[in-house]
Amino acid sequence: MHYQDTGPDPGSPWWHFNTGQGVLSDIGSIFTNGAVGTKNRADAFLGTWSGEASIKSINKKAGTVTLKFHAYNTSDWQSATHLVPRSWNLQFTNYNGAAVNEDFNWEEKWPVNKCISTSDWLN
Repeated sequence: MHYQDTGPDPGSPWWHFNTGQGVLSDIGSIFTNGAVGTKNRADAFLGTWSGEASIKSINKKAGTVTLKFHAYNTSDWQSATHLVPRSWNLQFTNYNGAAVNEDFNWEEKWPVNKCISTSDWLN
């Protein structure tokens, strides 16, 4: 899994200039419950993030699959402004804006037919 903020790719010359638009979109989302700006408030807060998903178990009798998800991200001045290098994070450890590492783990139970083709699998 991966979500990337809208706008120019990181590393392009225009990425640094996209910060203002991204901030307004994300703040609009947070204050309007997703009605304005970035539609998903978690994406608005986290920005670009990555993760994995895996199958934990399959219950053929119930026709369900339990999926395990893990998403992670670092929020810091670099992600907020696109100007401050991540190497400076240690300078902010005792101040507002210190890097925060987010690490989310959760499980969901889904019907098997939403995950894989089950035409003859359950028979």
